[in-house]
Amino acid sequence: MLGVPGVGWATGASPTAPPLAATPPQAAPAAHEVAALVGAARCRVDSDCATIALPDQACGGPAGWLPFAVGSTDRKALRRALDRAAAAPAAAAGRAVSTCAVVPDPGAVCAAAPPAGGQALRSCRLRSVRNDTPGLPSR
Repeated sequence: MLGVPGVGWATGASPTAPPLAATPPQAAPAAHEVAALVGAARCRVDSDCATIALPDQACGGPAGWLPFAVGSTDRKALRRALDRAAAAPAAAAGRAVSTCAVVPDPGAVCAAAPPAGGQALRSCRLRSVRNDTPGLPSR
């Protein structure tokens, strides 16, 4: 798996989930390209934000989701950079391993970011999703 410094990739639907494992040296150029494409993901309203699937798990499906600002990010270039960042570690490992967990798209929201110089900023973040399974009785 890979991580992008400064982007805050998370494998689950929680915006506070820890980033994925450290980026291998081979994936670093593409990972930095991803970080540059996403940038600060500044937004004004929720519709300024979207998510893109992180590279696929070995058994299929996305490994997680990355929020970005639609007005300042080239989605096609971002997809190509994500694919390049995922290809290097998979080739280096010689085999792929994953948890095969279903990771639904949580969507993205425009949320307040920590103030910079006294000015409140907003950026795209993953929508917070409850982790309970509906329909199962709780004990």
